[in-house]
Amino acid sequence: MKKKNVGKLVLLFLSMFFVYLIGTNYVQNYASATGDSVEKDGLIYELDNSGHAVLSGVTKERGAARPASVRRFLEKEKPYCFSFIAKEPNVAKWGNPLTIEKAVVIKGCVYEVNRIGDGALKECKIGRVVVPNSVRFIGYKAFTGCKFLESVVIPESVEVIENLAFEGCEKLRSLEIPNSVKILGDGVFEGCSNLEYAKISNSVLKISMRMFASCKRLESVVIPSSVTKIGEFAFRDCSNLKNVIILGKLTEIEESAFWSCYRLENINLPDSVTKIGKQAFYYCQSLINIEISGLVKIIKDSTFCNCAKLTNIRIPSSVKEIERAAFWGCSSLEVIQGLSLVEKIGDSAFGSCLSLKSVKLPNSISNVGKKAFSNCSRLKNVEFEDGFVGSIESKAFFGCLGLKCVRLPKRSSLAIDVFKNCQGIKSIAFEEGSNLGAIWRDNQWEIFRILDSRIDRTTERVYVNGSLI
Repeated sequence: MKKKNVGKLVLLFLSMFFVYLIGTNYVQNYASATGDSVEKDGLIYELDNSGHAVLSGVTKERGAARPASVRRFLEKEKPYCFSFIAKEPNVAKWGNPLTIEKAVVIKGCVYEVNRIGDGALKECKIGRVVVPNSVRFIGYKAFTGCKFLESVVIPESVEVIENLAFEGCEKLRSLEIPNSVKILGDGVFEGCSNLEYAKISNSVLKISMRMFASCKRLESVVIPSSVTKIGEFAFRDCSNLKNVIILGKLTEIEESAFWSCYRLENINLPDSVTKIGKQAFYYCQSLINIEISGLVKIIKDSTFCNCAKLTNIRIPSSVKEIERAAFWGCSSLEVIQGLSLVEKIGDSAFGSCLSLKSVKLPNSISNVGKKAFSNCSRLKNVEFEDGFVGSIESKAFFGCLGLKCVRLPKRSSLAIDVFKNCQGIKSIAFEEGSNLGAIWRDNQWEIFRILDSRIDRTTERVYVNGSLI
């Protein structure tokens, strides 16, 4: 009996030792995944691989998730452990302002806090924050959704503010980004709907994608001399933005950068600009005048579409192509200057320019696209430069009710319905020697070749070389 009992004790001891080893390995893995951490005033600080401390989150009682590395470990190893509903803290509990430690003590050693981690204070109810001058990095979504945040003081120590760091901070009214900041990530202030003023660092090279998108109370912006590029959707839906001052040698404005800034009145584009992206100024209804740089080669798709107050545009000699709907809906546009070296005018490029009265098409043009000048109802004069041989596509002048007389070049290629719905035209003339004619049929003008056997000259109104035959 004694031997049996001893055997049972040995087995029990070995089992317990085995469990201990497994548990120790689990704890070691957990520790290596999370790093050492400390909690102070509801904020959790962790050590990172560089030997610095990171503000990584807040305690569950304070209302946010656990530190990022803890989340990663639990989600990977024990997914079911990370299932709780976080309750948000009361603004008053955080003090005014929220104090982020400059340094913390972990296991008897002092570590400088040099980063506010990814999502560290996401959706927390905080009113004011002073970032300590030890912090160099503000992480991805660090303050996203802090709807009560009104003020943030960023010190000269900060070098990088990552993507969406302050996205959706709806009460944030002003912000100064110190010159130490070299990188501002995408969508940093997107949806800060009450932001009225933002001073941008003189070290930033790019206004990143969606940086100020939907900042609906932003009225004025100064782009510092360091910036060479304004990214996609950077100021999209900034519905109160009136003035943009560009100080430096900006080279590129990307797609939809100022989309629906419908109160934008003034923007100075420097001569250094080489590219303006499609829809860059789409629906900027208050824009009256804009100077396009002599380095721009293409006016892209819908670049100035629906700029309803734009009265005058000068196309620089560098421009070879005006793409689809580039100036569509510019209902106040009266004069187009500088088409002399343009080679292609895209579909609907100047469609619905209701105030346009005269157009001179140079002989450099190889193609005038479909509906290029459609519904320009006040257009009275279309002049073709001597030697014009380009093609004019379907409905190019559709609905131009103000046209009375038209003289067309002899060697160009014209679609049959170029002047459809131009009921005001009384005669169409062609240069001497042209093999084209025009016919009034079914209350529409049609272009035809003179030898076309389908034309019945006895019953239809036919013009050849400007004479009714």
